[in-house]
Amino acid sequence: MSPVLLVPFLLFACESPPDETGGERAAAASRTPAPTLTQPTVVMIVMDTVRADHLSLCGYERATSPRLEAFAAQPGTVHTCRAYAPGSWTLPSHASFFTGLPVDGHGAHMIRGGIDDGQDWLSLRPLDEEAPTLAETLGDAGYQSVLLSANPMLSPEFGLARGFDVVHVAQHFGVLRGAQLERRLRTTLAEDVDPDKPLFLFVNLTEAHVPLQNPAPGHPWYTPSDYPDRRRMRRLLGRNTLGRHPDPEAASRWFTDLYDVGVQRADQTFGRVIDTLEQTGWLGVPHRITVTSDHGEHLGAFGYFGHGGDTLEPNTRVALVHRQHPVPLPSLPEPFPGVAVHGLVRDGAVPSPLPAAEAIAMPWAEKASASNQQTAIHADAALWEGTRKHRTVGGSHTTVDLVADPLEQAGTATDPAADAKLGALEARLRMTSGRPAENNPEVIELLKAAGYMSD
Repeated sequence: MSPVLLVPFLLFACESPPDETGGERAAAASRTPAPTLTQPTVVMIVMDTVRADHLSLCGYERATSPRLEAFAAQPGTVHTCRAYAPGSWTLPSHASFFTGLPVDGHGAHMIRGGIDDGQDWLSLRPLDEEAPTLAETLGDAGYQSVLLSANPMLSPEFGLARGFDVVHVAQHFGVLRGAQLERRLRTTLAEDVDPDKPLFLFVNLTEAHVPLQNPAPGHPWYTPSDYPDRRRMRRLLGRNTLGRHPDPEAASRWFTDLYDVGVQRADQTFGRVIDTLEQTGWLGVPHRITVTSDHGEHLGAFGYFGHGGDTLEPNTRVALVHRQHPVPLPSLPEPFPGVAVHGLVRDGAVPSPLPAAEAIAMPWAEKASASNQQTAIHADAALWEGTRKHRTVGGSHTTVDLVADPLEQAGTATDPAADAKLGALEARLRMTSGRPAENNPEVIELLKAAGYMSD
């Protein structure tokens, strides 16, 4: 198993900027005219890099998601902890959220023969121009749209911002978090949004994505001085694999503890977004809010860190929370296919027929030969049926019973029906893996600024 691990080179950051006072927030809200609309406010929030089993909403022992729990407990809200991201990292998953197409259908994924600037390379394609996006579709229905992203992969150069009227995207990871993101949202709602037009707001939160940040002193489970080897462990993350560290258990424990702080911070910023929308009146009218994640994160259980090149549960299983006012409220089937999030956001309904619950991770085949096989050579794809998971990696098929084997350690041979489905999925992957990429200098500079390519 050879994972692609899209871990940026910037792995640690200082404390977030200080919070603004409640009085400042109230004053900003009072300057924003409250909307009076019949069409619902539509909100989608992606808590980037948040795996389901590290949310207290989903039974995790640490209190990582109290705001999300409180939100999910309110009337008119449903949730599942068995949704599956359609892709294995930011670009393909968001493209599926925005288009309702599977990863091989929208073009935004890894390919063979990548972008090469003579020093480093990355094999990816932006979103196909002919695929209509949520922002375009809702725009045709009279909506104004705002994209606010702390993840630089949502920059216009990658195609994900197409159709949005107002776009604010961080240039690199580690900024536009917490109070800073809240201020940007408040300013945007006050200055760039018409209260007389319905609103589609998309927000990406990256507190759980590296660079992770130390908490303030007195945190219940993380004290920075308890981890004296932080510098070496940060270097380890850049090399992806636990095998290079003299104490793998300590490295995994450190990264898990700090990752949980990031999940907790993402939850806090989620609360800021909801509070801002309530205070500015956008949730006083009919509304629907969808919250999910684009992928999870490996924390050492399979011998490596990060995310990107596999369909194992830590990298693909995410939560999905949906609120709708007024009802009727849709039910969320399990396993829930991430590609169906598109219809849930657009229509407030689960698509019928329900798409297959599948995830696709495309390989970095050429880079693998120059990196001691630390990135994926083969496409990795999975299908979920009930609690059974069928997976194909380089043509090798396995089935796992996730109840009996939640760590996926003892896959068995697939039955003929699963073999046929995986074979059809492999045929789709072969059709799409050879599509060309554009060697765009602007894309290369964005990838370097984000940490996905080296200078």
